[in-house]
Amino acid sequence: GGVLKLADLSLVHQYITISDVLFVIVNITLLISLYLPVYFKLGYVKSGYLNTIVFLVLFFVPSLILPAIRESLSKAGELNAIDRTISYLSGSPDWMIGLVALLASGLIAYTSLSISQKLYLSKDL
Repeated sequence: GGVLKLADLSLVHQYITISDVLFVIVNITLLISLYLPVYFKLGYVKSGYLNTIVFLVLFFVPSLILPAIRESLSKAGELNAIDRTISYLSGSPDWMIGLVALLASGLIAYTSLSISQKLYLSKDL
């Protein structure tokens, strides 16, 4: 970000912050945690195919089904619970939300590594 700022390009509006770094670490940890057990279970080629499908689904499916989910939740009256949760989180300090996200991703990564280790040890090499 600093190089572009010094080059006087108007694309940069802020520098990278700790929360940006934390966001990237949490997301990479979650992606690796999902990928490793699949890799050890299916192998390199099949897990590559599945990874491509998951990647495409994560980008395209939410924009297609999010309006339908929002509509069904509003009919069921459960949208208020989601709105209350969002308003509670918006009132919480950023560091606390980041810490909870980091701890949750660490727990998910630990579970994933345990599953991956069991899958690896059970393979015939």
